[in-house]
Amino acid sequence: MALSDRSRSKLTLLKKITDEILAEDELNLTSTVATLPLPDAAEVFEDAQVPLAIATSSSMSAWEPTEPWESSGGRLMNTGASADVIADIVSDLIEKGERACEQLADKSSTFWGRLEDAEERARYLLAKRHRIKAKMDCMEDMVSYGVEDLSFFENGDRLNYGLTMLKLEEQLTTVNNQLKNYSVNMSNMEQSIDAAQRSAKMVLVQMLKFIKSPNEHPMTANVHIDKQQLVPVFANLVASLFRSTRTEFEIQTCRVVDGGIGVFLNRMGVMHTILHVRNDNVFESGTAADVLFKLIGHCVCFGAKRGILFTTERQTSLNTDCYKIIQSATDRDIQIICVFVEEFAKELPSESAVVKELLKNFKHFLSHPVFKVPVVRESPPKPAPKPKKRIVKPQKPIEPPPKPPTPPPPKPVVKKKKIPKPKPTPPPTPIKVETPPPPTPPKPKKVPEKRTASLTPKREPEKKPSVMERLNPTPPKEPPVFTDEFSDKPCHGTVKWIQPFDAEADAKALRKAMKGFGTDEKVITNILCYRANEQRQAIALKYKSAFGRDLVSDLDGELSGNYGDIIAGLMMPVAEYDASELKKATKGLGTNDSCLIEILCTRGDKEKQQIKEAYKRKLKKSLEEDVVGDTSGNFKKLLVAMINSNRDTTQTVDLSSAKEDAKVLYEAGEAKWGTNEEAFITIFASRSPPHLRAVFKEYKALANKSIVDALKSEMSGNFGKALKTLVAVIEDRCTYFAEKLHKSMKGIGTKDSDLVRIVTSRCEIDMLEIKEAFQVKYNDSLENMIKGDTSGDYRAALLALISDQSGVNEGVSMEPDEWVDAAQYEDHQIYSGTIVDCENFDAEQDATLLRKAMKGLGTDESAIIGVLCFRSNKQRQEIMSKFKTLYGRDLIEDLKSELSGDIENFMVGLMRPASEYDASELKRAVKGLGTDDDALVEILCSRSNSELDEMKEVYEKLFKTTMEKDVKDDTSGDYQNLMVSMITSVREEGPQVNLAQVRRDAKALLDAGELKLGTDEEEFNLVLATRSFPHLKAMFEEYKKLANKDLSESVSSEMSGNFKSGLKTIIKCVCGRSTYFAEVIYKSMKGLGTDDKTLARAVISRSEKDLTQIKEAFQAAYSKSMEDWVREDTSGDFQAALLAVIGGEMPKNFTQPKVEPSEPPEWIDATPYKVEYTETPVIKEAPGADLDKDAAALRKAMKGFGTDEKAIIDIVCKRDNAQRQKIKDQFKTAFGRDLLKDLESELSGKLATIILGLMESNVEFDAHQIRKAVKGLGTDDDCLVEILCTRTNEELLAIKEAYNRLFERSMEDDVKSDTSGTFQKLLVSLMNAARDVEPEQVDRSKCKKDAKVLFDSGEGKLGTNEEEFVRILATRSYAHLRCVLEEYEKVAGKSLTQSVSSEFSGDIKNGLKTIVECIQHRQQYFADALYKAMKGLGTNDKVLMRIVISRSEVDLKEIKEKFEAIKSEPLAKMVEGETSGDYRKAMLAIINGNY
Repeated sequence: MALSDRSRSKLTLLKKITDEILAEDELNLTSTVATLPLPDAAEVFEDAQVPLAIATSSSMSAWEPTEPWESSGGRLMNTGASADVIADIVSDLIEKGERACEQLADKSSTFWGRLEDAEERARYLLAKRHRIKAKMDCMEDMVSYGVEDLSFFENGDRLNYGLTMLKLEEQLTTVNNQLKNYSVNMSNMEQSIDAAQRSAKMVLVQMLKFIKSPNEHPMTANVHIDKQQLVPVFANLVASLFRSTRTEFEIQTCRVVDGGIGVFLNRMGVMHTILHVRNDNVFESGTAADVLFKLIGHCVCFGAKRGILFTTERQTSLNTDCYKIIQSATDRDIQIICVFVEEFAKELPSESAVVKELLKNFKHFLSHPVFKVPVVRESPPKPAPKPKKRIVKPQKPIEPPPKPPTPPPPKPVVKKKKIPKPKPTPPPTPIKVETPPPPTPPKPKKVPEKRTASLTPKREPEKKPSVMERLNPTPPKEPPVFTDEFSDKPCHGTVKWIQPFDAEADAKALRKAMKGFGTDEKVITNILCYRANEQRQAIALKYKSAFGRDLVSDLDGELSGNYGDIIAGLMMPVAEYDASELKKATKGLGTNDSCLIEILCTRGDKEKQQIKEAYKRKLKKSLEEDVVGDTSGNFKKLLVAMINSNRDTTQTVDLSSAKEDAKVLYEAGEAKWGTNEEAFITIFASRSPPHLRAVFKEYKALANKSIVDALKSEMSGNFGKALKTLVAVIEDRCTYFAEKLHKSMKGIGTKDSDLVRIVTSRCEIDMLEIKEAFQVKYNDSLENMIKGDTSGDYRAALLALISDQSGVNEGVSMEPDEWVDAAQYEDHQIYSGTIVDCENFDAEQDATLLRKAMKGLGTDESAIIGVLCFRSNKQRQEIMSKFKTLYGRDLIEDLKSELSGDIENFMVGLMRPASEYDASELKRAVKGLGTDDDALVEILCSRSNSELDEMKEVYEKLFKTTMEKDVKDDTSGDYQNLMVSMITSVREEGPQVNLAQVRRDAKALLDAGELKLGTDEEEFNLVLATRSFPHLKAMFEEYKKLANKDLSESVSSEMSGNFKSGLKTIIKCVCGRSTYFAEVIYKSMKGLGTDDKTLARAVISRSEKDLTQIKEAFQAAYSKSMEDWVREDTSGDFQAALLAVIGGEMPKNFTQPKVEPSEPPEWIDATPYKVEYTETPVIKEAPGADLDKDAAALRKAMKGFGTDEKAIIDIVCKRDNAQRQKIKDQFKTAFGRDLLKDLESELSGKLATIILGLMESNVEFDAHQIRKAVKGLGTDDDCLVEILCTRTNEELLAIKEAYNRLFERSMEDDVKSDTSGTFQKLLVSLMNAARDVEPEQVDRSKCKKDAKVLFDSGEGKLGTNEEEFVRILATRSYAHLRCVLEEYEKVAGKSLTQSVSSEFSGDIKNGLKTIVECIQHRQQYFADALYKAMKGLGTNDKVLMRIVISRSEVDLKEIKEKFEAIKSEPLAKMVEGETSGDYRKAMLAIINGNY
C-alpha cells in the first residue's frame, strides 16, 4: 500500500533537509531553516479565500429554525416496538464503532509519534550545525580582516568546532538512514492502520445499509419498519458528519467542480477532498441538491472565519433544518444522499478522532428532544412475517434530555417483553481435605547474625524466613485491611486466609487432580481460589519439595484459556503478576496500551516500586526501558512519570496552591492555542490525591467545565485516556475498577483479559469495595453480570474469587498430634575436621613462601602442600587476598599454571570456599556429554538446607544460570523429581517430632511400596525429601515394626537406577553421615583403579566438618586405616596432599622455613607521621533551592530550538550531588524524560563531559572514567594511575561495586586485560583494597627493614626487583610509609622519589611516584596535577575536568589553597586563561563554589 499524502509530504520534506545537510557544496542554511514548518504552523490558516456565494444565495434566506412537528398533522403515528429495535441496532453500531476507533487511535498515535520524533531530530541537528558554522565563519572573517585578539577563537576552540562538525555529519547520516527505513516501516504500519480504519468506517457503511433497507436487518425479522422512521436517524448522521470535523479541519475553498460541489479542507498542509458529487443526472429532484447546498452553505457561513465548521449556537438549528429537509425528501433523494455519505466516509483521514467524534455527536443527537420519539407516516399495514425468537438487548440508561418547549401528546407505547433474571447460585465451596494440618512446633532459637564490615552504605538485607515459616506462613490475627493510597480509606479483599491450613494436604490434592488422564478443575478451583497468596506460595513450595515438580508448570500444562490465565495469575505474588501483565503488554508486535494505563495509572507509589523490583528480578530488564521502547510522544512521557512517581504524601490541602495548579492547567489547555501537555504531566504525576481533588474542584469553578470534559476536548489517543484514568482513580479507584469490569462484559463478547486481570489483581485488596461500587452504579450485582457473560470453570473461578469468603476450612479434620523431643532421635556425637586454624598464622609469610615456590623455573609442590594443606579455608582465603595484594597476581591462576592433573584439582579445590567448591563440582557433573550422577546424588542428598541455599546462590553467581535448570536438563523421571526436591532445600527443621505423623508416614510408605502392585514413587519422594532427620529416624523404626524389614531393603527391592541411589543415600545420611562418607571413600579406592575425583571431593568437602569421625567409621567398617588405603592406591604429590589433609602428614621434601630472629619491635607514636587533612568542598547543599523549579528550568533550557547552556550551568554547577539526584528524579516525574539523556543530546564537547560528570556520584564518576580509560583501542594509563593510586580502601571498594553495577563487568578483569607487567600487578594490588589501616603506633624497626628492602631491591642491586616495591608501597599504611621514606633517605642518601625515577620507567614509574607523592600530601599531588594539566602549550582538559569534578565536593578548597601557595596564582585565574566559552563558565562556576 502506498503512503498517504500526509506521510509522503513529511518524508519528502525530511529527506530534503538531510540531503541538503549532507551535501558538500555551500548550504543556503537561512532559506532552508525558513522553509521548515514550525510547530502547529500548518494548522493555522490565515489567507483562506472562501467564496461566500453559496452562503449569500437566495436559498439561505429561507433557512430559519422551525419546529419540525408543526406540519405533521394527524398522519404521524408511534410504533414503540419498531422504535426499540431501531434504538438497539443504532446503539450496537455505535458501540462497535467506538471500539474500532479506540484501536485506530492507538495505532495512529504510535505512527505519528515516530514520524514527529524524526522530524524534530532533523530540525535540531540542522539548527545546531547552522550555529556552529556561523561561529566558524565569523572566526575566519576576523582572521581575514587582520584581527589579532582571537582569544575567544583560539586553536583549541577551533579544533573543537571542527570535531563537532564531523560528529554532526555522522549524526545526520544516521538520521538520513533512519528516514529511509521509516519509509518502509511506515508503509507497513499504514497497512495496519488502513485495516483498523476500515473497521472504524464500517459503522457508517452498516448504518447506511440499515437506512436503505431496514427490513433486511436480522433484528427486524418480526417488526416492520417504515423508511420514514429513519428520517431522524439519517438527518443526525448527516449533521454529525459535518460537526465531527469541527476541531479537525479548516475550510480552504468551496467551489463548483465539473458541475458538482467540492469542499476542500486543510490539515497539516495536505489537501483532502472531502466531498465531490458529480452532476451527471443524479440531481433529478431539486430536493437533494437543496439539502447539499444548504448544508455546505451553512458550514461556510458560520464557520469559515472562525476556523470551525459551525458554532455551538447553531447546532440545534442545523439539526432542525436537516430533519425538516430530509423529512420531505423522496426515496430517490435519500438514495442520492446515501451516495454522498458513502463518498464522505471513503475520504475520512487516517485519524480515528474524526469518526469517533462523529459517533459521539450522533449518539448525543439521538437524545435531543426533536428526535426523542421516532415517527413514521401512516401507511397501509403490511402482513407480518413468521415470528422468530429474538432476544432484545436492554438499552443503556441515558440522562434525561432537557424538556422541549412544546412536547408532543402522549402516545401508546408497546412494552418489551422482560426476560426473567436467573436466580443467583451460591459460589463453589472449598474442597474438603481429610488430612490433618501440619504441626506448629515451637520456633527454633535465633542464631546471632555475623556482623560484616560495610564500606559503602547498603540497605539492610531482609531476614529470610525459616523453612517452617515458608511452609506454614503465620496467618494475620485479624482479616487484612489495605489502605487505598489514593483515598486513604481502608479496603478489603474477598479472598481471605483460610484456617486451618495444610500446605501438604493441598499439594497432594492438586497433584491428584492433575495426575493421569484428565484434570479435576473443580478441585483446583476449590483450593487455589480459596487460599491467600502467601498460602498459595507455601503450597507451590511444598509441591516442589514433595514431588520435585513445579506447580505453576503443571497447572500451565493442564489448564488452558481464560481459566488457565486466572489460575496462573493467582500463583504469582500481586506485584509479580502486575509485572508479568506489563511484560505481555509490551512484548512482540503492537502494544496493549490499555493494560499499561490500567496498571501504571491505578497503582500507588509503593505498589509501583514493588512492581519495578519484581520486573527487574524476574525478567532481568528495566520496566521503564521496555515501556519507553514501546510507546512514544506525550503518552510515553506520562507513563515514565508514573513509573517513577513520588507523589506528595501530605493529606492536608493548601487551597491557594490548588487554585494555582488549576490555573496552570487551564492556561495550558483551554485558554491556549494548542496544549502544553507537560504541565498536565507535572501536576497529575506529582501532586497528592487530596490536592488533586481540590484542583479538579477549582478547575470546574474556573473553567465552567469539569476536568474530564476539558481533557476530552484537549487531549486525544492514549495520552488523553491515561489522564482521564488518573482523574477517575483520584476521585474513586474502586468505582473506576467497577466501570472497567462493566465495560469488559458490556455488549457483544467479553474482554476476558481485562476481566481476568482486574479480578485476579484486586481479589485480595479491595474487591469488596469494587463490588459495592458496581452495585450502586449499575443497580446490579457483579456476580449476576459474570454469570451472564461467562461459563464453565472460568465462571466458577471468577465467582469464587469475588465471593466474600469465610476463611474457615471446614473440610479439615483435626487429628491429635503426639509431640516428643527430637533430641532422642538425634546423633549427639561431636564432629570435627582434620584441618583447623593454624596457630601463629601469618598470611604475608605464607603468601611469600607460595610465591617463592612458584616463581622462576620449576615448582616446589612440597612447599605448596606444606602451606595450603595445613591452613583452614578461612586462612587460605586470607592468603589468597594477601597474595594478590603483595604481587598483583591471582593465587588460583598461578596454581593452575604451575600444577597439573589430580594435584592441580585438589589444591584448587582446597582454595575455594565450601559452597563454591560444591557448586563447581556440581557444574562439572552436569557439564558436557554425560552426567556424573554419583556426584549429583552425593552432593545434593547429603547437604543441609543452609548449605544447599548457599550453594544455589553461588552457582547462579558463578555460572549465570540456576542450579535447578542445569540439573533438570541433565536428568529425567523420578530421579529428576528427587534432585529438584533436594535443590528446593525445604526439609523440615524443628526441635520436636510428631509421632502421629511418623506413624502415618510409615504406613503411607508401606502402602506405596510393599503392599501395592507397582510402586508410588512420589510418596517416597515426599517423605524422604521433606521430613527432618529426627523424624525420618523415628519413622525408620516404625516402618520396621510394620514391614518386618528395613526401609533400605524395601527401597532396594522396589526402586531402581539413580532414583534408588538417591533414596538410599538419604537413608544412609539419616542413619549416620560419617558412615556414608566412609563408604564413599572406600568405594572410590576399591577394585582396579581409583576414582580420584570422588576421593578428592569427599576428602576436601569433609576436611573441616567431620573427617575425623569418617576416619573412625572407615577403620571400624574395613579394619584398615584410611591413610593405609590412600598410600596403597595413590602416589606422588596427590598422595602427599591427601595424607596431609587426612592424617596431618607433612610432605617428605618440605622443610619448614627458618624463622630468622627479628629485631624487637620499636614502637613509636604515629602522630608525627600522620597528615591531618582538612577536607572542605567548594560545592555544598544550596540552601533554599527549589528543586522542582530547577527541574522545570532545565526542561525549559533544553526545549525547542537551541539550548540555554547558561541556565544549565547555573543550576547543575551550583547544587550539590544529593540535590542534583533529586532534580533528576523530579525531572523524570514531572516530564517523563531522562535528564541525563536530554543533557547528552543537547550538549556536546567538554561542557557535556562536565555536566554529565556532575550528575553522577563520585564513585560512579570514577567508575565511568576507568571504563573510558580501558574501553576501545589504547588505554588511558594516566587516568588509571590518578584514580587507583590516590583513593582509599573504602573508595576503591565502592568504585569496584559501582563499576560492576553500571557495566555488569569486573573492573579488575577489564584493567588486567588492558595492562601488563609490573604496572598491571601494581594496579591489581591497589584494586584489592587491602592497604593496612592507619595505626596509632608505628614499628620503626619494621620501617627500617622495609626501607632496607627497597634499597636492596633498587639502588643496591644490579637490576630492580619491582615486586618488592609493589609489595611495600601498595600494602603498608600511609603513616608507616612516611616513616619508611624518612628511613630510606638515611640508607640511600636520596629520596625514594629520586630512586623510583632512576630505577623505573613508563607507567610503573608514574604509578609508584603518584603513590609516594600521595603519601607525602594528597592535596598537594592534585594541585601539582592541575598545574601540569595547564602548563605549557595546550591544556590537558581530561585531567583538568576529572580532578575538578571529582574533588569539588571533597577537598577542592584545600587544593586551591595549595595551588595558589606554590604557583602564586589562583586556580580560577589560570583556568580562565586556559579555557573558553561555556567550558570556561562551567569550570569557573565549580571552582568558585556556591557559597
